Amino acid sequence: MIPNRQRQQTQATRRFMAGISVKTWVDEQGKSTSPSLSEAARLLLSFAVLRPQDSITKHYESAGLSAGKGRRALEELLTRGYVKPHKIARRGRGGQVTLVEALNSSNGLLVELGIKRPKRVLKGGWLHDVCGRCLGDWARAHGYRHWHEKTLGAKTYDFVHEENGDLIAWEVWLSGSARLAAEAALKGLQNEGIQELRMVCRDVKAEKTLEQAVAEIDGLGFYRDKMKTYLILDIA
Repeated sequence: MIPNRQRQQTQATRRFMAGISVKTWVDEQGKSTSPSLSEAARLLLSFAVLRPQDSITKHYESAGLSAGKGRRALEELLTRGYVKPHKIARRGRGGQVTLVEALNSSNGLLVELGIKRPKRVLKGGWLHDVCGRCLGDWARAHGYRHWHEKTLGAKTYDFVHEENGDLIAWEVWLSGSARLAAEAALKGLQNEGIQELRMVCRDVKAEKTLEQAVAEIDGLGFYRDKMKTYLILDIA
């Protein structure tokens, strides 16, 4: 038998996935949640948990909040230590986009709301998983078959999609040594089943550093043309 609390969480997630408004669910559960937290803040937290790959602006829109009301709701969550904002760089002069991480400190409230955290699609930190979700959304939008944590031969790639009969692999590099990341990327390209490898970087500076490291290692350019680099928001 499924415990009542677990049943509530499962129902909340299924209702969201079925297109039933999170606002409706929060309204239904509202009497059991903390009265000190506004409905707008509860809605914002719910969307941040269920769609972490969406921008804060998208969360405001999904929750039916104006920019002003949304900012006040975000401030409530920040004051209580429930969320952490992440500034993600755009390519060019487009400024930054803010993503919102729902921290573990919000777990008690999520239980009251009946909201269950989605299962991670990629190992690693929160932002690594967000990149995996962005890739999944991108592949679905294009109608591509795709897999997270796909093993081909001796190598496991963060993400693989099939395009025109070819397998395109993706790796997410957000921190650490650019040289080690470049070596791993070039090694991944030696897999005969992979037509192309795409690397996701945090910002333009990291992208250029990685490209330089690849050029130094692959001096003759045997694999360079088979590797492309992207920023997180290029696929979001």
